[in-house]
Parts: sequence; C-alpha cells; structure tokens
Amino acid sequence: MGYDFRPKKKDAGDFYLGAFSWPVLVEQFGCMFPFMQKIKWYCVFGIDERMPATDTYPRIISNDGFKVRNDEAKMMAQMARNYVAIQRSLPEQPEIPFNTPDELKPWPRKIRTDFVDQFEKFADWAEKSGGFSIH
Repeated sequence: MGYDFRPKKKDAGDFYLGAFSWPVLVEQFGCMFPFMQKIKWYCVFGIDERMPATDTYPRIISNDGFKVRNDEAKMMAQMARNYVAIQRSLPEQPEIPFNTPDELKPWPRKIRTDFVDQFEKFADWAEKSGGFSIH
C-alpha cells in the first residue's frame, strides 16, 4: 500500500510515496491539520471540513481523496525541505536495537537516505502541484 498524489495542475504529474514514508513526512507537518501521528494517530474530527465529525479515521492517511489546498501544499513543501536539511546535517548514527526506549535513542534521529531523497522530490513536486489529492 502506498500513497498516490494527484495534482490540481495536471502538468506536474502524479507523485507517489510509500506507506512507510508518508507517515514520517506527515509527522513533520506538526499541527497543520487537527491530526498528529507517532506510531499511533490522534485526530480532532469536525474542526476541518475534510475530516468530518462523523469520521473514525483521519482522511489524510486513508487514501480516499483527501484534498490538500495549494497554500497547504506550499507549506508542506517548505516543511519537507526543512526536514531534509536537518536530516542531511546529521552525522551517521549507530544501529539502535528496535526495543530501545525512545529516551535512550539519539535525537534527532537520522532516517533512511532514500526517504530523505524522496522527501526532497516531494517538496519540489508539491510546490508546483497547485494542491493535490491523496489516493
């Protein structure tokens, strides 16, 4: 399962992020939407019309056509670029056992280089997308 992004400006072409990379990037958007994610998600439904009070799962991660406005896409692009800059500035880190408590892990935590490269491409794409929908 992955995430296909369809731009409002068709000449931008579609963009794809995998099911494991999109949540990492969404987490960097902070409280841009009434939604947060870190292993588990939390959403305040009904504040944003795109996530109605009747929903039980955040549409921004449900692949059902959530619409990101142009201004939001540009903000996401800047946040993705900032995250890429931070990631590229981090030194190499040793492999940490999976069961290590978060408070004992290095912070900020360096992520996979292929994710960082994709996030940079996403930033370029999102900026020229005119807004997009998530499928």
